Amino acid sequence: MTATVAAGPLQSLRQQLSKLRHLSQPFFLPLDQASGWQFLWLLVSLLFCVGGLVLALLTGIIRSLEQLQPALTEKYFGGVAATISGIWSSWWGIGFVSLFILGAASFVAFRQQLRQRRWLHWLLLGVIVVMLLSVNGINAGIGFIARDLTNALVEKQEANFYRILIIYAACFVVALPIRISQFFFTYKLSNIWRDWLSKSLIGDYMSNRAYYVLNPNDEQATDVDNPDQRITEDTYAFTFQSLGFTIGIFDALLTFSLNILILWSISQVLTFSLFGYSAVATTLLILAGRKLVGLQFDQLRYEADFRYGLVHIRDNAESIAFYAGEEPESQETRRRLDTVIRNFNLIINWRVIIDVMRRTTNYAGNFFPYLVMAPAFFMGEVDYGGFVQASFAYGMVEGSLFFIVNQIEELAKFTAGISRLEGFQSKVEEVSTQPLDPSNQIIQSGGGIVIRHADLYTPKGELPVIRDLNLSVNDHERMLVVGPSGCGKTSLMRMISGLWSP
Repeated sequence: MTATVAAGPLQSLRQQLSKLRHLSQPFFLPLDQASGWQFLWLLVSLLFCVGGLVLALLTGIIRSLEQLQPALTEKYFGGVAATISGIWSSWWGIGFVSLFILGAASFVAFRQQLRQRRWLHWLLLGVIVVMLLSVNGINAGIGFIARDLTNALVEKQEANFYRILIIYAACFVVALPIRISQFFFTYKLSNIWRDWLSKSLIGDYMSNRAYYVLNPNDEQATDVDNPDQRITEDTYAFTFQSLGFTIGIFDALLTFSLNILILWSISQVLTFSLFGYSAVATTLLILAGRKLVGLQFDQLRYEADFRYGLVHIRDNAESIAFYAGEEPESQETRRRLDTVIRNFNLIINWRVIIDVMRRTTNYAGNFFPYLVMAPAFFMGEVDYGGFVQASFAYGMVEGSLFFIVNQIEELAKFTAGISRLEGFQSKVEEVSTQPLDPSNQIIQSGGGIVIRHADLYTPKGELPVIRDLNLSVNDHERMLVVGPSGCGKTSLMRMISGLWSP
């Protein structure tokens, strides 16, 4: 099976987002009780709640420090205290409070849909975002600290230098446990998601004989190859990668929001040059990455087919040995391996192309702050500390804008995994929820079997197997079915057991 990647970029993006929603939304909101826009609104509402909570927490900490140690607070955190006071004394404070109330009200409105422990999933995601916002706030402050530290060093202000250095060290001491806790809760939520999604897929897979209808053992007669891989490896990869990318996007947005204003205040020319440069580089790399998506999709299937061939040998070892089938089995296994290697060679070529393009953009980006800021520094329009702060803010904004570019290979794997897993989920749901055929003419009563005027065809309906069969077997009666090989004895048993419908 080959992924279809030739569609237009917007159509492909729309299809992938639809598949992503089908896989991810049920973990947070039931698909039949909330639309995609409502799911997106709750994500935005979560940001509103987190922003209000972080501001309230920071305000409480600063106010407590001002009460306990006013002199030290003014000395080390005077700028932070002034900024917070400015927020609460302006319309910004009203805005933060209003958005927090709006976000909290949205979750209250969806409280019925957040049952079955879905509220816990949102709570863990909120905790992770709180930690992200905290770390990004510290990073934004480090830019100002680096500016003041550099100026104090250049101007040989020893006392001021060591005071700022202590603040610098305190930032890392505070940020480290927050970042570690963020990783812990991210992995924890990913594991909970994997457990939930795997059990959901297994439940549907074992319902209504979906595992039989999909017929995974016949590779040519099914659209769903290797269901074992899709339930195990694809589910694991999807949950961990999707949450990782979601957190990464949140992180990039927060980093961009907090540092773009700093960069704009220092140099508007540098800001515009960064936007233009990142837009061109991102477009080129995304276009190159589209080819990699299709190759990764194929690689997942080829690897699973190769593994299935080896499992087939293990499960049928006695039969292969009995019939001396080593040579054909060996040839088939080598053929599957050759397919894996050949496709991976194509992946290597495109990985090298993308890596060269990405490294070129990264190296070129290192020169922009110097090219743009050097004239202003030589003319005395900005001091060296401001130059350092601009470089720091530029790097943070550049990293957030290039988040997609830097993850292009992982995104290719992720996109291919989405297509495989969502295709399997949709097929399993379709089969597991299919109603029984009302035309089924097999009547089970009191343990007996009654068949009236039944016609049976092969599953695809191309060949007749049994015509106008009438059969009645009462409870405790026995019937022996005999006939030459290929006359339909096994097909009759399949019809009676309900595997095939007449």
